[in-house]
Amino acid sequence: MDAVSDRDYVADTIYFAAMHLVHLSRFAEDLIIYSSGQFGFVQCSDAYATGSSLMPQKKNPDALELIRGKAGRLQGNLAGIMCVLKGTPTTYNKDFQESWPLMFDTVDTVRDCVSIATGVVSTLTIRPERMLTGLSADMLATDLAEYLVRKGTVLGLGCGGQMVVYIIGKWLCTPLGNGCIHVENGCVHHWGMSLRYCLFCIVHTTVLPHFQKKHSRCAIPGDAPHQWGSSQNGRGPKMFLV
Repeated sequence: MDAVSDRDYVADTIYFAAMHLVHLSRFAEDLIIYSSGQFGFVQCSDAYATGSSLMPQKKNPDALELIRGKAGRLQGNLAGIMCVLKGTPTTYNKDFQESWPLMFDTVDTVRDCVSIATGVVSTLTIRPERMLTGLSADMLATDLAEYLVRKGTVLGLGCGGQMVVYIIGKWLCTPLGNGCIHVENGCVHHWGMSLRYCLFCIVHTTVLPHFQKKHSRCAIPGDAPHQWGSSQNGRGPKMFLV
């Protein structure tokens, strides 16, 4: 009785496909945002994008938008199979006929979406020069915090009331004019240095060389230099750098 009424494999298949499309939809959304005029980090091939009849200069990432929409369709299929199964007694029921259209539609949809996503990625144009324009000095604030901690500055209150979070937070919010900065005995001594110049001096002269020398963040999947484009000891996930 249980064998003929079991449709768990159908529900599992639809769930797997729906979850796969959730991740693919998020990936598509990232590419949609990064291909927009505000970012311009990537550009979709004409084979997977269309122009706008109203704005000829606009390029719409239609393939990615369709993938994002299909994710919602599979969420509906998942809800549908659960509703079909929830009220059926133990043995075969004609209700189960409704499970097959949901399953077939799900399999066809996820297969098509994966195929389209593969085409989008394989023909995608990466624009690293635009990515570089999106970088800012404050993106290295965490590296600066780690550097200060390694130099002896505590994360909590101490060293005359100074702490890393307060120091860096103040630099992020308040330009302090011109001057210089150095760390001595775990305390930060500064004479009015602007955030960008401060980060540039410290990070490029001490922080980055330190991390490159010590191979900081070497745990998989970290961003240590020896993991760029390769895996540690030939095992584990490969790290790629655009």
